[in-house]
Amino acid sequence: MTKNWVCSIWIILFLFEVKFLHAQNEVPLTNTEIESLVNPDQKKWRNVYLSLGGEFIDKHSINSNLLAQEIPEIANDLFYFGLGFSYRNQDFLDTFESELGFNFANNTNADSDFGNSYTELQLQLRYERKLAELKSAFFAIGLQGKYVFAGLDLYPENAEVNLDALSCSPNNTSLQHQALFFGPSFSFNYIHGDNNRLLLRMMVNYDFNLYAGNWEAEYGTIVNSFKENSARFSIKLIIPLYF
Repeated sequence: MTKNWVCSIWIILFLFEVKFLHAQNEVPLTNTEIESLVNPDQKKWRNVYLSLGGEFIDKHSINSNLLAQEIPEIANDLFYFGLGFSYRNQDFLDTFESELGFNFANNTNADSDFGNSYTELQLQLRYERKLAELKSAFFAIGLQGKYVFAGLDLYPENAEVNLDALSCSPNNTSLQHQALFFGPSFSFNYIHGDNNRLLLRMMVNYDFNLYAGNWEAEYGTIVNSFKENSARFSIKLIIPLYF
């Protein structure tokens, strides 16, 4: 009985010493770490953002018609500007985004009496999944869908408008069409080392033209219309904004 009692004492002392040594080796949390646990930074999971870049269209179907009539073609390289909202879950594993974007380009030609102005309004939805992680950065891959409202204005370059004879003024031609795109998305994401917020994104996309609407006249009736196919590659720099 005495031996069992002594063994119990030794076991208790041994466990106490192990616990004491383990406590000595533990590194206390810093004030910043304690604050992040008590009041986590919710802003790093959601933000609005600015998007700047370019879209490079394979071809505009209407360009062959414009060229045949000695009217400048629509530029295939378009400047892009967008404003969007981004939401991410823990550890940046999944990213969900909605974006409102604009494309525009003007084109004139010294050998032509006409010029054109082309604009696009885009509504985009995008999902990306983290693919690989680096120190303060990660790669992501996903899918993007966008619906595009496009407008084309054709106008005489040296037109003269007489306010006393507006009915005799040369007319501009305004055309429009709509299209639906879907395709893959790939991005490189840089994270701020101090506050673990997303600092910058670089993204590339390819958009396949799933639905192409016919060209329509904004005013009047159009004849000999056809569908516009404008699949495209895009590259964008995305700048998160936190409020």
